[in-house]
Amino acid sequence: MNLIILLKSRLARRLIFIFLSLVSVPVLVTVLFLSHVSKDQIVGVGVASRKINSSALADAGTDFQHLGREAIRKSVAGAASVSKQSVTNAATNIHNIQIDALSKTGADLTKLSLQSVSSAMNHSVETNRGTLHRVGQDVAATIEKSSAQASDMAGRDVERTMMSLVSKSLQERADYLAFLVNNHVETHINYLVQTAQVTDLSNHDLQGQLAFIDALQRRYPVYMLLTVLDAQGNATAVSASDHAVSNRDYTNHKSEMFFKTAIRDEQYVGMEPITDPNQAPVLDLAVPIELYHGKAVGVLAARLSLADLWDTVRATRIGKQGYAEVYDAKGRPLLRRKRGPSDTMVREASIDKLGWEILAKQPMGEALAPIAQLKRDILTNTLSGLVEMRKHMAVTEAQAASRLQDDATVLSGKTASEIRRHTDDEIARLESVTSRQTDMQLTALNKAVLAQSDVNQAASDRAMVSASAAATLGLTKRIKPLTENALQEANSTLSKIAFIILAISSVIGCILALILANKIVRPILMLADGTRAIASGDLDSAEIFVSGYETKSSDSDEISDLAASFNCMALSLKRSMVELHGAEAQLVQSAKLASLGTLSAGVAHELNQPVAIIRGITQQLVADPTLNEDALADLELIEGQTGRMMKIIKHLRTFSRVGGAELGQIDVNSVIRDCFILIGAQLKAHDIAVELDLTSSGLPVLGDANELEQVFLNLITNARDAVEGSAEPRLTIRSRLSEGRAVVEFCDNGTGVPDSVIRQIFDPFFTTKEAGKGTGLGLSISHTIIEKHSGTIAVHNDGGAVFVLTFPLETADEDADNEVEQIAA
Repeated sequence: MNLIILLKSRLARRLIFIFLSLVSVPVLVTVLFLSHVSKDQIVGVGVASRKINSSALADAGTDFQHLGREAIRKSVAGAASVSKQSVTNAATNIHNIQIDALSKTGADLTKLSLQSVSSAMNHSVETNRGTLHRVGQDVAATIEKSSAQASDMAGRDVERTMMSLVSKSLQERADYLAFLVNNHVETHINYLVQTAQVTDLSNHDLQGQLAFIDALQRRYPVYMLLTVLDAQGNATAVSASDHAVSNRDYTNHKSEMFFKTAIRDEQYVGMEPITDPNQAPVLDLAVPIELYHGKAVGVLAARLSLADLWDTVRATRIGKQGYAEVYDAKGRPLLRRKRGPSDTMVREASIDKLGWEILAKQPMGEALAPIAQLKRDILTNTLSGLVEMRKHMAVTEAQAASRLQDDATVLSGKTASEIRRHTDDEIARLESVTSRQTDMQLTALNKAVLAQSDVNQAASDRAMVSASAAATLGLTKRIKPLTENALQEANSTLSKIAFIILAISSVIGCILALILANKIVRPILMLADGTRAIASGDLDSAEIFVSGYETKSSDSDEISDLAASFNCMALSLKRSMVELHGAEAQLVQSAKLASLGTLSAGVAHELNQPVAIIRGITQQLVADPTLNEDALADLELIEGQTGRMMKIIKHLRTFSRVGGAELGQIDVNSVIRDCFILIGAQLKAHDIAVELDLTSSGLPVLGDANELEQVFLNLITNARDAVEGSAEPRLTIRSRLSEGRAVVEFCDNGTGVPDSVIRQIFDPFFTTKEAGKGTGLGLSISHTIIEKHSGTIAVHNDGGAVFVLTFPLETADEDADNEVEQIAA
């Protein structure tokens, strides 16, 4: 490349300018640095001299200041010591005089106080003895009078209390009977509601309706008649226990009150008219059959007999002569009245569900008999207590007089002790106050002496600092003219040297810039041609241009490395284009699999409801005792198979669930067993023997059971395809503990994985299966799930493919034993 082409390049011109700047700037900085070296040296000498003189003056001032401060401190300390000793001596003398005076006064006061207390105590003892005797006589008379009144009042209180208890007991009995009736009616209404919930009127399954109400009547014979009515009031199914069902029972009840009430989505409770008081009432019940909440599509009606309940109420006994009566909402007796005394105690309770009243009755004579006996016992006990009280009061009076004399003696001794103690406490307090006052005076004196010392020392410091500053200022004025003359001479010489160095550096920089520009621009132009070829889509031409530069370049520099990288990029782009076309087909297959998962979840949801209905009806039919053995065996088979179908549907819905993983403690062995709910039938159809060698105590890990089941199912499916065509296809799954981790192995006796593709087996879209049989995503997704569970997955060959999975344990149990389960194909 000649000089003209080089000068036309914008990059070359920019590089020449940069190179000149990089060469000229350091030279200019060097010259300027040299020009100022002498100046800095001279100024440094002046500054050093000035600092030395200033330091000497400052040290002298500091020493002088220290000597003055020490002298003042010693003077102040001496004065403070003398003052403190004088104050201490004066305080000690005053304190001794006060203590002597207080001691003498306390002794005189104690003697006089003891004499006064002794005289007062003797007089008080005699007075209290006489008063105690008179009070004893008055108290005895008062207690005898009060006892008679209290006995009478106690009798009345006991009578009221006993009457309240009898009334409460009678009320509780009435409430209990009302509860029995209410609970009986409410329970059988609930049975009707539960039967109505499983009765289906949508498909006109008359046999199914009849089976439900027959089962209810067999279990609870108190239902005399059960009828299923549609929305128009027509009877579609009837079951009776008191008569044979005929065409008269299949009539229209649209105008009946019970139908009108129930079809409005309300419950109906009514009573049939009573013709014989000795017979138990019969209730008419009706509940809605709902399509959904608030929408009634039919009615389930019933006639309920209360015979068993009425026997219980009729046999109720309250005491020996008490009994119960029942009245309807209009006051008519439903239970025949019994003859008894006219004076009776009556308590009533309401039967809210029916609007009835229950009366519990007991003769007053029977209720009050225990009260009269209790009142007699109270009077007898009161008289006996008065006699014992008089004897006890006489003994108590003598004991009180003796204790009074003893207490007076003890009190006199305690009074003397208290007077002495108070005197000692007062002397101690006065001594403490005097000591504190002396300490406060000494502290104030020390503070005053120290304050005066600080004032003197501050004045001395200010004088020393002023003298040092004046000496330093004079020395600075003499050094400044000498420094300026030395700087002028150094500047003149160094300026000439700087000009010569700058001219030589500029010439050398221009020559080096031309050489560097030629070196850099030529390969960059070739790389620009290559990028334009890539932009136009000609990847082959781009590779030729870059390779041409690599053959012509002899030096290994950054530009040659860039050319090599550019060549690798062109080759990588060519491979990516080829792989992209292949990935499009794989993504279409993945979308189909995702749609299949969504479809399976919908199908499982739709199948669950009819299977549940079949299972429910089968369970009711199994309970029929009239079935023969063959029909019963068939029904039990249907129940077992529908249960298995519901389990598979539930597992399929769980496996097809869409959403984020929920990590929790799970058992790896349980997840492995759950896989065979979905794939067990397929393995059996392919005659593949399965051997499970799992730990007996389980392997708890932290993970999501749904995701791990997806991994295990993928490995089992791959093993199923690998053993296809084998003479004795077999799949073995083992689990064990190893160094604190859970290890699971999936082994088959198929062809194994070729050694050449083991490293690529977990790459996305890589598969060894034939076209159309695999997406190449199963093992890649499994690898991602295992890594999310902090586990590992690896593969090797041992008579077939062996996939080894490891997981960290939640709790390790090194003593776990293995159990082997054989599943025959």
